Amino acid sequence: MKCSDTMANFIASKLDVVNTIKNWFPAYTHDGQVVCPHHEDKNASLHINPEGKALCHGCGWKASNIVDLYAKMEGKSYLEARKELYDQVVDAIPASKYVAYQTALFKNAAPQDYLDDRGVRSDTVKAFRLGYDPSTHRITIPILDQFSTCVNIRMAAFQKSRDSKCKMINSRGHGEVRLYPEWLAIKEDKLLLVEGEWDCLIGRQIGLPTVTWTGGATSWSRDYEWLFRGKDVMVCYDADDAGRRGGDAALISLARIAANTKAFMSERTEFTTGKDLNDWHLHSPSIVLQLKQEFERWSPQVMDVRVQSGICPCCGRAYDE
Repeated sequence: MKCSDTMANFIASKLDVVNTIKNWFPAYTHDGQVVCPHHEDKNASLHINPEGKALCHGCGWKASNIVDLYAKMEGKSYLEARKELYDQVVDAIPASKYVAYQTALFKNAAPQDYLDDRGVRSDTVKAFRLGYDPSTHRITIPILDQFSTCVNIRMAAFQKSRDSKCKMINSRGHGEVRLYPEWLAIKEDKLLLVEGEWDCLIGRQIGLPTVTWTGGATSWSRDYEWLFRGKDVMVCYDADDAGRRGGDAALISLARIAANTKAFMSERTEFTTGKDLNDWHLHSPSIVLQLKQEFERWSPQVMDVRVQSGICPCCGRAYDE
């Protein structure tokens, strides 16, 4: 058995595969056969199933899935085809857009000063591709998925304006709640769930595997909670009423899917005077140290994992034969 191509499976689940096949074979019908273009075929001997897997019973030409079929029909490499199809189904934002914002950031002092005031170092700015949108006067945070494809650009207000009451906005049409940074979280077995991108960035900067939902204290996504499956997750939301409610709700949701969960609650008085991880980083380093020590020392007992045949115990997805 071999593990399936996760991206190809995702593409097949989102793409209208039959209509895609009809771009090359207009006479194609569901799970049918067409005339093979790779040899003198008089009997329509090329069979293509609804997932794009193809086999010609005449010449032996074949494709393993819709990505492979697309690559061979369009004369592209498998990786090129997979990226093109994936960008189609997720409505990807071109990398050139957030790269342009990166360039703009380094030409404008105000957003750089703000990031410096929040304690965000230049190496963190570069690593997480932070930028600046001159048209909205906001700092930009690209949201990349597990394949490093940009699926949203969050825009943070950092100075007073008529829309500054909206601390964070999304790129139009891309506001789906996602886990950030997904491309890192998918590789990690132990995570610290925090409330908001700034806490997440500061956490990563000081060596903690922080993640956050792109939607505030009460946000949660059933579509992407599988990224917590089988992992140890500590929760450290903001030290206010909304944060406590959101943290409690997160722990309840995590109980369904994570291996182990824990809430961080400091006994120090500064915990409540400093609202969140970013505040503690700037003004209460003793709490940050306590958090790091508690997280690093937290070693839950390893549970026996019952493996279901054909199912990956980590992500819960199916294997291909």
